[in-house]
Amino acid sequence: MSKSIEQLKNLGPKSAQMLFQVGIKTIEDLLKRGVVTTYLDVKLSGQAASLNLLYAMFAGLQERHWTELEADEKQQLLIELEQQTQIRELINIDTSFSN
Repeated sequence: MSKSIEQLKNLGPKSAQMLFQVGIKTIEDLLKRGVVTTYLDVKLSGQAASLNLLYAMFAGLQERHWTELEADEKQQLLIELEQQTQIRELINIDTSFSN
């Protein structure tokens, strides 16, 4: 059985609740969905999440503190975030044209 998301390093109760609200209840759920997708889901659900949540999830899966992330790791996460954001925008545009 997978550990509860509350057990992930770097996450406090508020962050864990944000993840619960988008269906992430276990660490395995987070691994399956991915940190960037999960972060976008949290943001799109209307919750006020900073990039620190993204960094905390990524580092937590590696049993590291989020402040230990190197600049290039953060940059890679931001690139992935931008790519997924663009893909979601394209999907929404394509969906709106199908009517």
